[in-house]
Amino acid sequence: MEDHDEIVRVIRSRMEEHGNGRISFRDYMEICLYHPHLGYYMSDRVKIGREGDFYTAADVGGIMAKIVALFFAKEAVTAPHLRTFVEWGGGTGRTAGAILDTWRREWPELYPQLSYILIEKSPYHRTEQIERLAAHADRIAVMSEQEWEEWGRHSGIFHFSQELLDAFPIHRLVWENKELKELFVEWDDTRSGFREVYQPCTNSLIHDYLRRHGIRLAEGQQVEVNLEAEQWLMQRLRPLVDGRILTVDYGDESRFLYAEERHLGTLMGYRQHRAIEDPYRFPGSQDLTAHVNFTALLQAGVTSGAREAKLWNQRDFLLENGALDLLSDISDPDPFHPAAKQNRAVRQLLLADRMSIVFKVLYQSKTSR
Repeated sequence: MEDHDEIVRVIRSRMEEHGNGRISFRDYMEICLYHPHLGYYMSDRVKIGREGDFYTAADVGGIMAKIVALFFAKEAVTAPHLRTFVEWGGGTGRTAGAILDTWRREWPELYPQLSYILIEKSPYHRTEQIERLAAHADRIAVMSEQEWEEWGRHSGIFHFSQELLDAFPIHRLVWENKELKELFVEWDDTRSGFREVYQPCTNSLIHDYLRRHGIRLAEGQQVEVNLEAEQWLMQRLRPLVDGRILTVDYGDESRFLYAEERHLGTLMGYRQHRAIEDPYRFPGSQDLTAHVNFTALLQAGVTSGAREAKLWNQRDFLLENGALDLLSDISDPDPFHPAAKQNRAVRQLLLADRMSIVFKVLYQSKTSR
């Protein structure tokens, strides 16, 4: 409760800095998730797994990590300069551990040549990663984004992110009375809580985003715009020389993401494995996410010099890159046998409701040739 009251004070203080007592939803979300001490991702609370608020693909038997490890190894074998793997927002380090374990087991000659760098904002998670990956201490480095930029390496890099961009702060908008309006947040003294206020959108970057991607909204349609996802991708790709980037997240192409039937957008909160529709209910204590626009990422890649790109849904990426080879024909009836558990994990990722389709995998490469 103390943390809740403190982050509310921080948000209200930010509002008071503005003449009209309002901040954009984008700024509200940034404080809730990334405040240095009180933000959801910056805190030392458990966020992922059974004791946390949500699961990721890394929690499903390490299957995605094993396929990514295989995908990178195939690239590295044909490109001898490709020896540095950089994971952005690695969280607990579980994915990194599974990838490194797979390299050491399956490619013992390649493993000593590789470097694995984790870029992580949260000091709590950086400590957790170092502890979890102690067995690979001579292969890893854990950095902040500032340390990465100061390091300045841009050749032979393979960038990787998983469920990172969906948590970047987003602008929330509505098309109303033939006008684009942006959502702002202010404090309501009468109910001692936050309230939403729409006002005409004056942000030229948002208008340009909608125009570039051919997005036309229906009357009353609410949407999200993630400007920072494009910026992040271009910051990775523009200086890259002979490198790759693999982006895994849930989202879709513009024509589906902004279709009229998605009338209320995709923003959602998660807390204790429950979906929370109200983003103001647990500020700083719940995850907030919105679907990623992969059309924007594809175009950002072209702008940044990517020579090759391919977009899969999760199921097709796994199938195309060897997931079925991970299935074992076993006669042991023990459901906790490692092979049986791996078989269930593969099936879950390939068949689990809509998630095998909702998750997308985007590969982009940039070479000097």
